[in-house]
Amino acid sequence: MSESAWNGGLKKKYFGDRPIEESNNVIELNAPYRAEDPALVPVSVTAKIPQMADRYIKNVTLIIDNNPTPFAAAFQFTPQSGKADVAMRLRVNSYTYVRAIAETSDGKLS
Repeated sequence: MSESAWNGGLKKKYFGDRPIEESNNVIELNAPYRAEDPALVPVSVTAKIPQMADRYIKNVTLIIDNNPTPFAAAFQFTPQSGKADVAMRLRVNSYTYVRAIAETSDGKLS
């Protein structure tokens, strides 16, 4: 697998020229390497920071690079949301990267 779809336009399409920090300190993405059924791939995103008024996860966007429609989901959160955790089942058409990008209340992407 290459990152050609991501670097070839998906990153710019969904996030413009904003820098995305590669960090494991904000969210954690969990998905199987291989799923029994590509129509029902279990995916979860777990917050690694608390939802506090001074810093919180504002939104999480899921991108599946090689799907016909790469934009899979977007979730908005507030400090009142409690934890910024989500779990779902997604269709993943082929072996590809599944990306979760979090935006924190200070506008940073990771």
